[in-house]
Amino acid sequence: MTVRLHLVDLNQRVVAAWQRAFSPFPEVSIAHGNILTVARHVLISPANSLGYMDGGVDRAYAQFFGQTLARRVRDAVLRRPLTHGIK
Repeated sequence: MTVRLHLVDLNQRVVAAWQRAFSPFPEVSIAHGNILTVARHVLISPANSLGYMDGGVDRAYAQFFGQTLARRVRDAVLRRPLTHGIK
């Protein structure tokens, strides 16, 4: 099974840099645009592992999908053994 990676950014300079860096890898596609309108199946946030959705792309996700998403993400993180007790 081949895993495909789709990178999306609003900043054209970032997109151009990704295109140069990933040109040897056909399984990586690069797009200029809004990830919330381009994503089809999955969105991944590289921001943090504690589930805080109050800044950057996480805030955009929370605003787009609603605060229920932010609560569900935080609850899921707190159930993980490695983060148990972190508040």
